[in-house]
Amino acid sequence: FGPPSVGVKSRTWPIEGMSLAPPQRVASATRATPGTHEERDTMKRTALVVLVALLASVQMYAADPWLGTWKFNPVKSKSTTSNALKSRTDTFELTADGSIKLSRTEVRADGTTYKGSSTYKMDGKEYKATGLQWDTIVAKRLSDSSYQTVTTKKGGPYNQTTTNVFSADGRTKTATTKGTDSNGKMIESTYVYEKQ
Repeated sequence: FGPPSVGVKSRTWPIEGMSLAPPQRVASATRATPGTHEERDTMKRTALVVLVALLASVQMYAADPWLGTWKFNPVKSKSTTSNALKSRTDTFELTADGSIKLSRTEVRADGTTYKGSSTYKMDGKEYKATGLQWDTIVAKRLSDSSYQTVTTKKGGPYNQTTTNVFSADGRTKTATTKGTDSNGKMIESTYVYEKQ
């Protein structure tokens, strides 16, 4: 370029109003992890406890197929008792201490209705029942897919041993019973239940 034209004032640097201060670097924002190390550790421990409890629950239900509600199927069942079973619904629940609570409603051929319950463990010990034909139960596990109960009526002839076997898919239970009824008569029955 040539010299500035005559009469034109040369422009000097810096231009008035402009600053020579170097540009400031804008700090990049970093995403902070919420909570302290202690809080994060607590969250991890809580998640682990929940996971372990969930796995234990799954294993429990897999090993205890009788839990849930079961309905008697009269068409597939048979019995030599004179007062045949017309309908029955059993609900098995697990209590906080690991016991099994049975809630039963049934109707017999003569119209007699029983509604009661019993809470027991599969440990071969004696437990009480209320509202049922029997007032004492002793239960024990035979395998993961079967268990046995002995039900009796204190001071009476009622004494029955029942072996319960579950199907491979866990949807059907076959209960085979031998013993004496409330009249002291020998009976045998094969009751089939379906899981609801």
